[in-house]
Amino acid sequence: MAGANEDENTPQNGSEVVATEGNATAEGEAAAGAAAAAQQARPPSTAESFFAVTKSLIVRGLVIYFISSFFRKPAPTPDVGPGGAPMPPKFPALNLFENGTNVEMYVFLSEDDRHPDFNNPHSLVWKHDSLVYGDWTGGPYGDGTFRLSTKLAARLLHQTDQSVW
Repeated sequence: MAGANEDENTPQNGSEVVATEGNATAEGEAAAGAAAAAQQARPPSTAESFFAVTKSLIVRGLVIYFISSFFRKPAPTPDVGPGGAPMPPKFPALNLFENGTNVEMYVFLSEDDRHPDFNNPHSLVWKHDSLVYGDWTGGPYGDGTFRLSTKLAARLLHQTDQSVW
């Protein structure tokens, strides 16, 4: 039988093993490791793989968005007029004339690019009446173009390689 010196946790007959703290944690870790190996051994379900791919794509998209936001133009500052009042918004360009409007064309020749003399009848090179704005089939060639061939007297200023305006 058991004597007074024997420990309570030691086996009496060699076939019985009593769990102590040291060998209980080792057995628990072994069981947890076996469960983890079994978890890794089975293939992921379709729902799990779908959510993994979706999560990956969302994370990549957010990273690309935040990186590209650094390269965007900053928001335009509003135009401020005199006295600090905001300026009205700018509108896109519009046609000055409606299609089908009759217009006249005047072509002047001048040596001065800043102050042409429109009152001088000698500087008028070509005057064309009854042009129709927006007519792409007008003209003698039916392609919306008009041409003028003329000879100009070359003045001394033009002969010294200056521009004609």
